Amino acid sequence: MKQLQKILFAAYGVTSYMLSMVAFVYLMGFVIGMFVPKHIDNGVETPLLMALAINLFWLLIFGVQHTIMARPGFKQWWHKIVPQPIERSTYVLISTLLTFGLFWQWRPIDTVVWDFSGSAIGTAMLALYVLGWGILLASTFIIDHFDLLGLKQVYFNFVDRKLKPPGFQVKLLYRLCRHPIMLGWIVLFWATPMMSAGHLLFAAVWSGYILIALIFEERDLVGLHGDKYKRYQRDVPKLVPFMRLKATPKSARIYLLAAALLIAFSTMAGMYKGHEGKFLVATGALAGTDFEEAVIYLGRHDFWGAHGVIINRPVRKATVEHDFPEKKWRVQLYKGGPVAAGENNSLLLKAEDMPNGFLVTSMEDVRKTSPDFVKDLEGWKNKHPLRLFMGYSGWGIWQLNREIGRGAWAVIDYDETLMFKTSSKRAWKKAMERVLESRPAEGAGV
Repeated sequence: MKQLQKILFAAYGVTSYMLSMVAFVYLMGFVIGMFVPKHIDNGVETPLLMALAINLFWLLIFGVQHTIMARPGFKQWWHKIVPQPIERSTYVLISTLLTFGLFWQWRPIDTVVWDFSGSAIGTAMLALYVLGWGILLASTFIIDHFDLLGLKQVYFNFVDRKLKPPGFQVKLLYRLCRHPIMLGWIVLFWATPMMSAGHLLFAAVWSGYILIALIFEERDLVGLHGDKYKRYQRDVPKLVPFMRLKATPKSARIYLLAAALLIAFSTMAGMYKGHEGKFLVATGALAGTDFEEAVIYLGRHDFWGAHGVIINRPVRKATVEHDFPEKKWRVQLYKGGPVAAGENNSLLLKAEDMPNGFLVTSMEDVRKTSPDFVKDLEGWKNKHPLRLFMGYSGWGIWQLNREIGRGAWAVIDYDETLMFKTSSKRAWKKAMERVLESRPAEGAGV
């Protein structure tokens, strides 16, 4: 009977460890928004307040579980229920299942806080992200990776060896800061080329949890190691090498307040949709520029900027093979704007369930989000209006609002006839007629 228990405990520990490694590897792609099908910036579209509630629930329940189950008092009670050889494996398994739950239920909040993709800063951010994972992984092996994840405990139980409590040692990265694992987590949470509001929520809440958890962790370590750990606290910084940053209750409260204000600001900024889904009509103020007599459909307009395509700049008929090698079809190509003008990177189409049209900024996004569209591209093109653009028009933070304010652009509501049924040569004139109809008293000055 005892041998069977050892086998079961060992199988339990190995299963728990393997699942944690799956979650660990998936988390690498989830946080950065790459390599995995479901990540921090995609998933079920949900109203903002509901998305905040769901995401905060999963982040908080994860933090509460980690904090409570790591405390010595809880462990003493827990050992009455869970045998000691699998206590750590059970902790790891529960943490892993909660992590899978977070992956599954996470709701994207896609307002862009910053975007350095494709720039030197973006490359540096990716390098920092990789460095964060390197610090995290290396630190687990320095202090005993397999003990940390429960595998060592079930192995020693299986071979009838007594596992000695780990002694207090200071090695390698632990000479630079007392909690390099937490430093690695914080670096990889924040080091991203493109920070969305959802990612910001994720990073801010987890970083806040780390600061709070370290207060309890330090108290436990002082209680366990006494004066040795007090000397270590005096000699080695807590989180940032060579810097003395104290994670006290006061500093944690200040951080949480700042994080809450930052999240609130980003959320409020994300709620602002400006003139999204409407047309911009160039006025005489833009004569002689790239936007002279341009009519632009705005696919995105929020606090952080705007993105759209010029709908009345036809270029040529093109055979789209590069973007969709599985289909060869000819479609009118338009110059969407001066940004990335050499690329066929924007697609605009109209369907019955899309009241204001739909703008996809990348052909790759079409493959990911609308595989059925790619499969039946020719049929879709024959049934629904569709346009393909080279490049796009973009504005930075509040830039478009300033241009509208000084009279460079007039704004009119979306009109399917203007979008798909009016010739390019007549589009600006028709749009301007609508502008004049909406404000006749100002018509002479437009």
